Amino acid sequence: MPKQPDERFPIPQPQAFTEPVLDLLGGVARPRPLSGEEAIRRLNEMEARARAGDPESQAELARRLLTEAPNARKNRRALILLRHAAAAGSATGLHLLALLHLRGQGLSQDLTKGVELLESAAYRGSKAAQADLAHALLDGIGTCVNTAKALYWLRLAAAQGDEQSALEAARILRDGESPSVHSENKQTLNESTALSPQNTHQAIFNTDHRQAEKYFTEAAKAGIPEAQYELAELLRRREVSERDPAAARKLMREAAFSGIVDAQLRNGVANWSGIGGKVDQREAVRWLCRAAEGGSAKAAAMLAGFLMTGNGLAYSPARAWALFMRAAKMGNENAAATAKILERPLPLQEKRHCLFRPRYSAEGSLREKLKGGLLQPNAPQWDVSICAVVRSMQMQ
Repeated sequence: MPKQPDERFPIPQPQAFTEPVLDLLGGVARPRPLSGEEAIRRLNEMEARARAGDPESQAELARRLLTEAPNARKNRRALILLRHAAAAGSATGLHLLALLHLRGQGLSQDLTKGVELLESAAYRGSKAAQADLAHALLDGIGTCVNTAKALYWLRLAAAQGDEQSALEAARILRDGESPSVHSENKQTLNESTALSPQNTHQAIFNTDHRQAEKYFTEAAKAGIPEAQYELAELLRRREVSERDPAAARKLMREAAFSGIVDAQLRNGVANWSGIGGKVDQREAVRWLCRAAEGGSAKAAAMLAGFLMTGNGLAYSPARAWALFMRAAKMGNENAAATAKILERPLPLQEKRHCLFRPRYSAEGSLREKLKGGLLQPNAPQWDVSICAVVRSMQMQ
């Protein structure tokens, strides 16, 4: 059985064949996907240019062969095309050929050769190669770990509009020192420092939150949820005189809508306390419910606290106990201790009524599922009903 390719370096998907169409409402040209016949005609034209020796057409044709139902025959043809394109100096051809060496797709895996080809493509200006080279340097794949040099390439890729590279560069600048170099060679990376691949391998840098904020902002504007969340955290943790809680709250809300659990928790806290805007307890409870259902033990414990005190939610010690139990199962030790205290005076019937019921699918009986090992009797699948329970206790 042939060895599966190494998926740490995926082949970038080819762009669909499109043509510009004037948007009458916006007054700008927008791309429109071509129909089947038109797309086939474009593909035939690409093949003709590739046979004529055009290196970019050879590289793009190879990309389609490698990503659209690849097999051994397509891999062999793609390898030939990429070798021709790389020999002609195509940055895309060098990048894709490097990925084949790194993945072991169509040839034997050679990480060192793959990194060498990545570097050649990166020097020729391929932002995708620059980003992949940075990841190889960060993870020590085919080369030594070198965070400072990785930062150099990430910055170059970010300057060409690669938002994911901007996010990675921002994280490195926020977190500070590179672990891959020696302290006696320490120097600070900032905008005034002239960097090159030859001197960055000796660089150690301090945290640079200003530059980190710049790159986080670029990635956040592109709609990357992780960048929105981390930029909001950076704005929230600034020096007191420079904090921007309103901007942080807005970004945190955008990240929360994208499903980031920590952002949902932060958004709930901001709405509850009024940080960066008005107090909205109903909105706070809604976001805390989402975070709790996403696995946030802290959010579940906060909701349980509201039920225990009657602050924002109707007073219900039994439901508070049940929710503290849920938070304890998520790993919150304080919730476990509080649940024990609340449990003592509660009647057994009330606890049975309020405890979240195990959830089983409609197919098959409980006995059959236990017998088949699909469910463990001591580890029930808790019914995801936090929102339903809390909503019923919300004050009007």
